[in-house]
Amino acid sequence: MNFLVQDLPPLPVVPELFGLCPASEKLSAFVGQNVAVLGIGECARFTGTGAEQILRGENWWDLLDAAVSTVPPAVRADFPITFPVALGSFAFAPEGEGALIVPQVTVVTTGVRTLACVSESTRGRELFRLLQSRANLLEWARTELAQAPAPTVSGPFPGSLTEDEWAKAVAEVAGTLGKGGAEKVVLARDLQFSCENLDQRVLAAELMRAYPTCWTFVVDNLVGATPEMLGESNRGRFRCRVLAGTAGKNGGAALKKSAKDQAEHHLAVQSARVALTGKVADLHVGDPFILQLPNLVHLATDITARIDGSVLHPVHLLHPTAAVCGTPTPVARKVLTRAEKMDRGRYAGPVGWVDASGGGQWAIALRCAEITPRPTPTESTLQCTKVRVFAGAGIMPTSDPDKEVAETRAKMQPLLAALTQIARPKQ
Repeated sequence: MNFLVQDLPPLPVVPELFGLCPASEKLSAFVGQNVAVLGIGECARFTGTGAEQILRGENWWDLLDAAVSTVPPAVRADFPITFPVALGSFAFAPEGEGALIVPQVTVVTTGVRTLACVSESTRGRELFRLLQSRANLLEWARTELAQAPAPTVSGPFPGSLTEDEWAKAVAEVAGTLGKGGAEKVVLARDLQFSCENLDQRVLAAELMRAYPTCWTFVVDNLVGATPEMLGESNRGRFRCRVLAGTAGKNGGAALKKSAKDQAEHHLAVQSARVALTGKVADLHVGDPFILQLPNLVHLATDITARIDGSVLHPVHLLHPTAAVCGTPTPVARKVLTRAEKMDRGRYAGPVGWVDASGGGQWAIALRCAEITPRPTPTESTLQCTKVRVFAGAGIMPTSDPDKEVAETRAKMQPLLAALTQIARPKQ
């Protein structure tokens, strides 16, 4: 497998980038404020299950990267990526399946320079020629998104538990905490929708417009905009951000004074500290601060370190964090599995990219939807798709079930609003 890296005209980091992927091709993407990684098609894939799936993916990537030939252009030292790149997402629980995907064409832009890594396959060359043939790439991408049909959305329908059932589960779990078992448990719930003509490119673009400070991702039918960076590495410098403790968009002052949220945040930070201690160099844990999002605020703490090797190794060490599972991890995971009565799939698992140097960005798959295309009786029937939207909340002994339900509603809002914005009413 060979790759050729070529320059493209500079492209800004904007929502229209998702339109660079033709509707007929698999889209993989991870887009932040300063760097966008967009994959078109698929030329290689790793899939795996089990508690070691991230490390197995890392090993697969190391072997593949060592076997490929990449012909780069003159790349400035400050360009953040070494080609080729794999995008991926991993399951929350060992029973789930994770994946790493190497696209046929990977477009990376910093807003100043744009490069394309092209598989030297017939399909890779065809897709790159399509990009080269466009006089104005951004305008073409914008037109692609504008011409996508508006989906028809039905729902929401209850997920594994109704709101009342989930609130009851919160009360039951809260009553068991601090009694020799788990200190904190993160409970999640889901809502379901039925969609026709749902275009993941359009959904991702809408999420990015609404939440520009988050990381917008599309990997293997998982689409979302997450505020939480699990771990990122560039030339051995590693950083992660812990989020735990949530309030409404004007609730920063109250969040700082909330004993429940402060305790929840402390447990999450301590969990990350313990996971990394002795396994990285120059570990530094910052002070908590308020992270402001359009519809919520979170308590946040940044952690930095130096690492040798791939970003996937500390990602494996950190996952699952106390912010999405609880503490102690093995006990909390058993409690939440019983209480939620659902398979989280890749919700709350790592999602991101890794490059040939081992650098990359891996966030926690939050504020996301899992999209499952359903087979249709005939080709003329509109494809019907099942969409599951997820949200969770950290449960402490003093948790109020009604407030936790309200928190999950707020966390589902990004996806619900985006589906509403791009959809037409059900006739």
